[in-house]
Amino acid sequence: MEKKEYKCTECGTSNFITLLGSKEVVFKKKCSSCYTELEMAIDENKKLKVKPIENKKNGMNKKEIFRIEDIETDIEEEISKIKKEDDKRVPSDYPIYEEKETLKQIERKSESKIIEFPKSTDTVTIVIAVMILISGVLTFHTAWLIADMDESIGPETSISIIVVDDDGYVDNATILLDGEMVNTSMDNRNEYLIDTTMGEHTLKVSKLGYNNVTWNIFVAEHDNDTLLGTEGLTRFTFEMSEGNKTIEHEPHQVQEMYFSLFKYGPPTLIVFGLITIWGAQMAYGKKSYAGAQIGALFSIFGFGLLFVGPVLGIASLIMLNRNRKLFSASFNKDNNRDL
Repeated sequence: MEKKEYKCTECGTSNFITLLGSKEVVFKKKCSSCYTELEMAIDENKKLKVKPIENKKNGMNKKEIFRIEDIETDIEEEISKIKKEDDKRVPSDYPIYEEKETLKQIERKSESKIIEFPKSTDTVTIVIAVMILISGVLTFHTAWLIADMDESIGPETSISIIVVDDDGYVDNATILLDGEMVNTSMDNRNEYLIDTTMGEHTLKVSKLGYNNVTWNIFVAEHDNDTLLGTEGLTRFTFEMSEGNKTIEHEPHQVQEMYFSLFKYGPPTLIVFGLITIWGAQMAYGKKSYAGAQIGALFSIFGFGLLFVGPVLGIASLIMLNRNRKLFSASFNKDNNRDL
């Protein structure tokens, strides 16, 4: 490895080149100052001779220049030929394409479509929203009826009470209805018939030598001819045991259903009604297909006026399915009709 110094023939700047023992005796390198390409050769005495590399463009002969001019001329001729062929293909009286006018025509057509489109779709969405809204209002009405049923006193009706012990029927038992004494004698079917009203009542049965038994019951509206004698609905059986205590009657399945309905029914229906009204809002604004579906579904579960609400909810679901492209798929505000 040998390091040699040389000077640029153009600017005179001193430069260095490192020889790595190559057998080649000609080297090319650029000056670090003026970037002139230099050619270096080592002579027999191992001295470094430097000279600039000649630019080939400057040494271009006339034949080469003439050849380039010929090529340029040929290219122009080809372009003129192509233009003539295009003129033959396109008639001279053919209207010139104007991009701006075409875009304006497309915009006018799209605007006319957008103006005409909502006329029908608004009617459909309004009908769907109104049906869902009515179902929601009816759901609130059902919740109010259930809550009022628990507290109000309805028309008069009849119930029967049976008192038994381990040996059979017990006669001459004392029966209190809401703290007032009622019938104390059995009929020929071993039942105590009592006239009362629809609503919630408290029964208390007692007899000397037996424990007192109390029972909170709800008397619902019923048909005396068909439902009289149904346990837990119109007939209530008290099983007496010996003692002197006051005990509560064991829960009955029918009565538990009534009291669970009064306890959880109104709040649940209020929530269903709120969801239904929210779904009506989604349908009216065409904001969310999924939101409108949820509202229609909960309107079915709300049982507004028993069957009216579910019928309106089912009809809303059918109409939503047929017009789903009018709604956006998500809960976003933007109405995306390209689904």
